[in-house]
Amino acid sequence: MSTTRSKFIVVTKDNQNVVFLRKDVSEYEALIASIKDSFPDMHQQTIVIQTHELPICAGRYVDIPSGVWSAVITDIDNVRVMASEQLVRIIDDDY
Repeated sequence: MSTTRSKFIVVTKDNQNVVFLRKDVSEYEALIASIKDSFPDMHQQTIVIQTHELPICAGRYVDIPSGVWSAVITDIDNVRVMASEQLVRIIDDDY
């Protein structure tokens, strides 16, 4: 069964959601630039892109490295963005 993906992708940071045209962020560098434009507080931070939508994620948020972005963008509709230091705080809180 074939499903057609939306031409949009939703990017979430905290409680803010922004929609981008999938074609405009098909390259990782374009995604990062769009995130920095939409979330000005991220300009000077290292950005981490995550998803939980791939079957292999089993519902957990996992990082999407730049080298696999072009492969996964066609299989997801939403990503979460965080600053790398924010991610460290979340992990520390879990232990």
